[in-house]
Amino acid sequence: MSVSIVPLESLSIKISLIGEVSQLAINLGLGLGTLVLFSFLRPRNGIVYSPKQFASSDKQPPIIEENKLWGWVKPVLEADESLLIRKIGLDAPNWFWTHSVFTWLFSCIMYVFLYLEYSEYRRLRMGYFKSEGYRRSLHSKTLLITGVPKSKQSDQGLIEFMELIKVKFPISESAIARDVGELPELVIEREEDVRDLERALIKYLKVPDLDTHKRPKHRKHVIYGRKIDSIEYYTRRIEENEARITKLREKSLDEKKTLNYGFISFETIHDAHSVVKQLDSVPSGGVKPSSILAPSVQLAPMPQDIIWSNLSLSPAFRSTQRWIGRIVFISLCFLWLIPLGFVITAANIENLVKIFPFLQSIFNNNFITGLIESWMTPMILTLFVLMLPAILRVLTSKQGITTYSESERSVLGKLYLFFFINNLIIYTISSTLLDIATKIKASIDAGYLNVGDLTKVIFNPAILDEIAESAIKVSFFWINYISLRGLFAIWDLAQFVKLVYVWFQKKILSPTPRNLKELIIPPEFDYPVYYNIHLYVFVTRVETGGTFWKPVFNRLILAIIFWQFTMIGVMNIKGAHIQSLVVIPLIFLTLILKVFCSRTFDKSTRYYIPDTERTGRFDKGKRKQEDLHLKFGHPSTTKELIIPMIHVNENIKSQLESVYSGRITETTALTKRGKTKRILLIEEGDYTLRIQPIEENELYTIDPDNFNMGYAFEFDSRSMLERDGSRLSRVSVSDDEFGSKDSKNDLLDYDDDYTLHPPPPKYQEE
Repeated sequence: MSVSIVPLESLSIKISLIGEVSQLAINLGLGLGTLVLFSFLRPRNGIVYSPKQFASSDKQPPIIEENKLWGWVKPVLEADESLLIRKIGLDAPNWFWTHSVFTWLFSCIMYVFLYLEYSEYRRLRMGYFKSEGYRRSLHSKTLLITGVPKSKQSDQGLIEFMELIKVKFPISESAIARDVGELPELVIEREEDVRDLERALIKYLKVPDLDTHKRPKHRKHVIYGRKIDSIEYYTRRIEENEARITKLREKSLDEKKTLNYGFISFETIHDAHSVVKQLDSVPSGGVKPSSILAPSVQLAPMPQDIIWSNLSLSPAFRSTQRWIGRIVFISLCFLWLIPLGFVITAANIENLVKIFPFLQSIFNNNFITGLIESWMTPMILTLFVLMLPAILRVLTSKQGITTYSESERSVLGKLYLFFFINNLIIYTISSTLLDIATKIKASIDAGYLNVGDLTKVIFNPAILDEIAESAIKVSFFWINYISLRGLFAIWDLAQFVKLVYVWFQKKILSPTPRNLKELIIPPEFDYPVYYNIHLYVFVTRVETGGTFWKPVFNRLILAIIFWQFTMIGVMNIKGAHIQSLVVIPLIFLTLILKVFCSRTFDKSTRYYIPDTERTGRFDKGKRKQEDLHLKFGHPSTTKELIIPMIHVNENIKSQLESVYSGRITETTALTKRGKTKRILLIEEGDYTLRIQPIEENELYTIDPDNFNMGYAFEFDSRSMLERDGSRLSRVSVSDDEFGSKDSKNDLLDYDDDYTLHPPPPKYQEE
């Protein structure tokens, strides 16, 4: 007895084709429209589309001819890689011979590009190690030790631990971490109070007649309680928190409890890297002894990259947190099946109609049906995927990871694994099974089958052909999905969300000077990269020398192998057995490429290799004892406290006199970078409130002192300070010491100009 399944109806193919054409037309129209709108809005909205233009002249992106609609295209296309690095920071069987040939062709193309990119990564990574910015930094010569036992929690104890593990290189300094108590929370609280005071002052001072205008008030507990004077309340809060912060900061190191991590610096970069290389037992670059309770040694990250709250976690607790995070992640993958199931069902209207015949009348219009299948369902999945990074970042933050860059790499890995397993594998398998189920149901309804024949259908070899056809049919959805992601890339270029946000802030709300100045700070970049907005808009949080490349490379290798296996499977199912055998060697070639690149390039990219010809005066030389404690101390102990900002006008002093009863005087202060700024001093009893009036022309100037923006020559600023008697002076650095931008051994002047980090401490003369 022959058992058959009802074949695919021509209506399904027609709907799919209509959907493809309609989606292509919609995406093309929206994409071109967005591109034109972006080109029109760009010259008129510099805050949104080119915040980097407000930086120092030597760090600005390429100049755009503002009056030309398409003036942005030429500088973006002509920007070479060195400039980007500086500005960014690293179906019949016979026909299946065609599939085999193109599988080989595309694989070889990817092999070439992966090899070339890995080679370029090595060149840039070695340039990063040889750059003066890296060689002059303290963190390049420093090791981070976590999980230090109680008996070794002292500066001398760290040195003894190094001797215990037979480190032969001379140690320059050691610094055990100290407990700062509630200081971080107080600094954050005070900053929030300053912002609240700024809003209250702006709200009160913007009216022309202060005598008749009521002072702003608010409820202390939001919902209940009597209203209190906002200006008076926040001023008092700032005074109280500032006093508590000062008291905690004045404590000496000996008065503070020691923690279970510390730092050890060596005289040269090579010494520090050699220690880790000597102890290295895992590819991550850190030392992981067999016991979970043993200390761990690794190269110290940049201080601004450290998640300080996670450093003091015990190894056992950190391991527990990571396992809990993995369990939650796996649970999330299963919970995601709920929205994914909706997408699977909605992606094929034909299946819905077969299962629920009453929907036939709703989907009689082929255009609407094709539009829903080809455009709406991929968009729903895309919107769900857009929520994932935020969810995974929260999950990753609870896993005890010690650096922001490692956290981002973990998020990248989770996103890839989630998408690969949940969206690609589960979606494809589920959609294929659903399609087979609907075909069987249709066959039963048509009288071709009865329920008793189901076993014969399942074990009939012909079912493999049906599975292959159903799996190939799912490819329409992924074509639509990739097309829609391309459209979102164009939308990212237009920055619609930020455009609306900036307009709302400036036109509807009453922004404080700080709010306006923060609008022009380039936001941190969220991968993947798009050239124009990376070159003109986004910044890298911290420069790690290309540590994202290896995880990306490994995942590309996995994707290529998965694709090659898929091609082999589909061709086998379709009867093209000889053609599938031709593809099999590609899998081994992909693995060979992975091993070859790792062995060829990794040795020179993991650790610093000294270059005797370029060894500068910053490669050696001991620093004073306080530097390591200063550089790698908790940022709350040194972070400069912000002061309220208000808009300036000719009556500013008289206006403030109507707000505060104390005496008001004006003075000037010199910033760490030698810039003079006005300061108003308001005496309120024993406390003097400092307020900074902001001129109109200062609103659109990035101020690194107040907004955590670092300069290239301050790549490691706090480690470059020298004391000369009672004065504090900064080591002067010339352009020659950094190396010219044309030098091929330079790191092409990485964009440290925009590396976000806690600002250097506020130093006072002794």
